[in-house]
Amino acid sequence: MRRALIVDPAFIGDVVFDGPLARALAADGYEVGIVVRPPADVIAHRMTHVDHVHVFDKRGEDSGWSGLSRVARSIAGGRYEVAYVPHPSVRSTMLASRAKIPKRIGSATSALAKMWLTERIVPPPGGTFVSDRLALFDADADPSLAGTLTRRTAPVRGAEPRVGLVLGSEWATKRWPPERAAALVDALSPGARFVWLGAPWETELYRGFSERGEDRTGGDLASLVDAIESCDVIVGGDTGPLHIARALEIPVVALFGPTSEARHTFAVADEVLTKVLACRPCSAHGDKVCPLGHHECLATLGGEAVGDAVLRVLRR
Repeated sequence: MRRALIVDPAFIGDVVFDGPLARALAADGYEVGIVVRPPADVIAHRMTHVDHVHVFDKRGEDSGWSGLSRVARSIAGGRYEVAYVPHPSVRSTMLASRAKIPKRIGSATSALAKMWLTERIVPPPGGTFVSDRLALFDADADPSLAGTLTRRTAPVRGAEPRVGLVLGSEWATKRWPPERAAALVDALSPGARFVWLGAPWETELYRGFSERGEDRTGGDLASLVDAIESCDVIVGGDTGPLHIARALEIPVVALFGPTSEARHTFAVADEVLTKVLACRPCSAHGDKVCPLGHHECLATLGGEAVGDAVLRVLRR
């Protein structure tokens, strides 16, 4: 069987966006491998159309030239005939080259990164994160994230719907303020069971109202995915957990501030909330602080409005 490799040792959300590309490759008869950095290997092992997962700990034990070479030798044993490199970095493109993969297709823009590719595809302007990846192989393939991650547990069905709340993010400007989240809890309580979702260091974000929900912020990524699976709807900003939920076919209420909602294709059951401001979107991935110092895009997005969106999703 033909073998294709996706090289994307980037953030967790980026790996989720590789799911439709893996699906398109599998539909064309490829056995699919993927290169990720930890902890995204947890996500890669759940990807419905991925057969082989290669871990490239580029900031840990595989850092430096020796680490890259070691991982490249391991990948070379897989005898891949083509590599798709959506991550436009020198290290990613070099890894595919060092693994002796004859065809290396990517979208890298820097001269140094491009030199390790055999073919460079420039995605059409105005596309989504998923369509940019599909442009490397089949631009007409299904761009939906739904079903690209495998569910391992059945949904928890109770008298009260389970509402997962994601307040954290790698980038501070993509975080919905806790005081607004507290208003959401007020708007939907009683009648809904809340689940706090996030990394262990994000527990503090829920401190003001933590006793009013189920805390699932203390575990690893695998535990987080299990907690997401248990919910009926997920509320959060433009973050990895929100996109994981979409891939698991769990409806979301997506809160977009500095980044553009146009970079995603949402399901019919989803709700997307934004504020109409001249300054947004202001960033491709978010920032540590608001460039204008006010963060109005999310700071003024009220809890009652989000609550109404959650109810619309649950009625569907």
